[in-house]
Formats: sequence, C-alpha cells, structure tokens
Amino acid sequence: MNLPNQILKNNSSIFSVMVSIFVFLVTSIPAQAGKIEDTIEQTTVQINSLGNGSPGGSGVIIDKRGKIYTVLTANHVVCEAIEGRKPVTCATDVTYTIRTHNGKDYPIKDRQILQKNPKDPDLAIVTFEAQENYPIAPLGNSDDVKRLAEITIAGFPSIFRNKGKDRTYTVTPGKVVTFNDKGVNGYSLVYNATTFIGNSGGPVFDSYGRVVGIHGLADAGGGDDNTSQPETRGKRKLPIPVTNPGTEQQRTREKVTPTKQKTGQQETGTSTEQKTGFNAAIPINIFYSLTGRKPPTGLPILPKKEVVATRGNTVDFSFAAKLEKLLSKGDWKGADEETKSLMLEISQASGSLNDKAISRLSCGNLIAINQLWQNQSQGRFGFSAQTQKWKSLFGNKFEPNNENFDNFANDLGWLYRGRYLSKDQLKYSLDAPKGYFPRAFLDGPVWGNFIARLDSCNIK
Repeated sequence: MNLPNQILKNNSSIFSVMVSIFVFLVTSIPAQAGKIEDTIEQTTVQINSLGNGSPGGSGVIIDKRGKIYTVLTANHVVCEAIEGRKPVTCATDVTYTIRTHNGKDYPIKDRQILQKNPKDPDLAIVTFEAQENYPIAPLGNSDDVKRLAEITIAGFPSIFRNKGKDRTYTVTPGKVVTFNDKGVNGYSLVYNATTFIGNSGGPVFDSYGRVVGIHGLADAGGGDDNTSQPETRGKRKLPIPVTNPGTEQQRTREKVTPTKQKTGQQETGTSTEQKTGFNAAIPINIFYSLTGRKPPTGLPILPKKEVVATRGNTVDFSFAAKLEKLLSKGDWKGADEETKSLMLEISQASGSLNDKAISRLSCGNLIAINQLWQNQSQGRFGFSAQTQKWKSLFGNKFEPNNENFDNFANDLGWLYRGRYLSKDQLKYSLDAPKGYFPRAFLDGPVWGNFIARLDSCNIK
C-alpha cells in the first residue's frame, strides 16, 4: 500500500486528535498477557518495506482506538528520507506493512513523522487496522531509569541471513551503562545488549515490562576517533533532472546513496562496520514531550528482586494474577474485593489493616498493585492517585485523625450528605472520581498511616 501525498497531507489533522487521546492510554497493560514475557512478545511488531531494499525494522503497539492500532517506532524505519529536504520529507514510492506476533500482515494506514528536522529525535507513529484483539504495551518513565538497571530489547533482527518477513522475534537482555546527553537524534539511553540490523524501532522494556525507550542506534567502528558508517538506510537525494535519450523532455529520478554518520549506525540496512557492543535508544520521555504529555509518576524502576514480591516477600506479578484479570475486564467491584484479600494476606492481617499490618506491606507489593490499578484505569485509580489527593489536602502531614479522614473521604466521593457510602452504593465505573478505588481494603483514620507508608515507598 503506497502512502500517497494526500494521506500524508492529512496526517497532521488526523494525528493531532489521535495523539491527544492515546497518550492517556499508553500505560495500559494487555488483557491477554499474564506474564511480562508475553506482554513483550505480543506487543512487539515487525515492520517491512517494499521499494527501498531494507531488510526491515521493528516497532511496538502502544494504543488501540476501535479497530485502529498505533505503533511507535524509529522514523528511519518507516520513512525513506529525501536528503536535503527540510522539513524531513519521506519518499512516496516505498510501502510499509506491519506483521504482528501471530504472523498476520497489515498495511500501514497512516503515518505521523515526529522527526520534523534532520537533527530532531528519530521517532514516528504509524497505524494499522485489524479485527483481531492485540495487547497494548505499557509505557514507563525513562527519567526513573538508573545506571545498571536491567532492560530487555525486543525486535526482529536480520540474523542468519534472514530478511524481511523471514526474520524471527528475538529478545535480548542488557543493562543501562550511561546517558549520552549529546546523543544524535535523541539516542541518549545507552546500554550493552546484543542487537543487529532490523532491531531499529523496537522497544526497550524495563523489568516491569514497560517501554522506556525505542532502540535504533549502535556504536560502531572502534578506534580513538570512534567513527562509523550507518548500517544503512540511505537517504534519498533531491530529484535530479536527467534527459531521456530519444526525447528532449526532462524527467526526475531519486537516487539512493549511503550517508555518513560519525556517531553510530542505525540498525536497518547493511553495514560493514564492527560494533562495539554499546547501543542506544531514544528515551520514552522524549516521545511524551513531542506529543505534549507528561510521563507517568509513582512507578520507580527498582531492581527486579525488589519488585517481584510474594505474599509476604518476593516473587513476581503472578501473586496478583487474579487482580490483573479482574481489572482487565473492568470488574472494578471484583478488583476492589480482590485488592482487600491481597492486602490482608501479604500483611498477615486477620480482619482489617492496622498500623502493624501496614508496616508489613512491602514496597514491592504496593508498587505492583498500584501499577495494575493505574494501568487499567488510565491513571484514575490506584494508590498514586490517592496519595496525590491526600497531599493536595494536607501536604506531607499524615496525622491519622477523624477530621483528616472525613475531608479525604469527602473529596474522593466516599461521603454523600455526611454519610459514608456502603460498598453496594459505590460507583463502579471509570466515571468515578480520581482516586476512588481501591476502597474496600481500608477504612477510617488509619488511612493517614497508610499514605505515609506509600510515601516511604516513593509511590506519589
């Protein structure tokens, strides 16, 4: 499917609406994925092209609106840029398709180039239409990523001479090693991981399974000057007038030539440069800034062993599998009751949470439960929203008294005409006030102590 000029001209109006909507949803966790590994595989897509000789790239599904899915990728994966054009202009004789984890191919419907000028961040979003139900990758906050944080790079590298649709899904682990503030085209998140041509545009996940970057640049060349050649998606030169023998008429042609780049090599195309093993991604927060949104808060990136917590100490998100399932179905009442059961179990409390039980709640468990609520409610529900509400009323004062709790409950909508609503009177809907759920697990002034516990876990 070609992307004619008419479609490209309409993209600004189409995507100005879409971007303002879908960034509210980018932290959604997929309903089908019970494990982080499943989420990573099912949301990572293969991007193929026809007309430019590229072996292809990768991308990640970040939104769904009806039958329309949105994929975030590197701009050079879906745009054959014509050299010398400002703003960045894509050749119109190249077609692109998306292949999902189940092997189905879809033509790209629309494209928005976020890289307006050659030095801008190398990002783009494209859409495809499908009847199938595909999961959505949750997005994280790259400002919280620290050196030595464990990350996972997913994509479709062109290894063992496999190109295009013959490429297989590949996932490799790595660790963040540094932050290169002078990184070309926004590639400032640096890590050591095995990647290759075809990985460009693929997601970089943190240990929670959230996207914290878009991969696309490999350090190559070695030596003291560390120069390298692109791997190479070539840029198109401006149309060159040529005389057609036999006629005196002129026509134009677009010639593909490799371009030089001294700061790394993009991982689509071909390359003879030797890689150093260091790679770079564009931090996801750059995507937020380009689309006018703020990154999610209250989800710090911790070593995996601290997040994966069992009923009591440490395991993984499977301890809340039932809660995740209920939330994914929009069963807010069931999820509220399951949260209560989980909180009692992991705090080793019998009937209700008291000060002692609250002190036994591990930060790992609280972070996990909060993330599940946040992701499935578009940020409306969860401990972060409740902490923000409390602090908007009382600042950093956590006194557990009746007056504070009454004001807190009234602001959240738990009070009606001076009476507390019973669980059957609560509004089990996304239309409920921000911070409305979870509710059943705790009652009374002890909420002050619980908010203090959340604050100590950096859940904000």
